[in-house]
Amino acid sequence: MMLYHLYGPEAEARMELYFRMDLELQSYS
Repeated sequence: MMLYHLYGPEAEARMELYFRMDLELQSYS
């Protein structure tokens, strides 16, 4: 992911969290 280079490690962790939440929402629907 390119965002990692722009925002740094803490933002990468946040993006990973959002990504996992998105996957969970998709699996429920």
